[in-house]
Amino acid sequence: MTRELTEITVVGGDKTGLIARVTSLLFERGINIEDLDQAVREGVFRMTTRVDASDLETSRGELRRALAELG
Repeated sequence: MTRELTEITVVGGDKTGLIARVTSLLFERGINIEDLDQAVREGVFRMTTRVDASDLETSRGELRRALAELG
């Protein structure tokens, strides 16, 4: 099976539970997290996630919308 690795970056205000919400959303769509790096600088949250989207159960557009709705 060919792996389809891609990178997802989330940037926004720091909120409690944001990592849990993002990773749960990825899990629910069949996306395996390969690597995750996150930091908060001056109240700005940034998370870069390298994922295997080989078993992606949704379109990339829908995934973008779902991530944006997390706030």
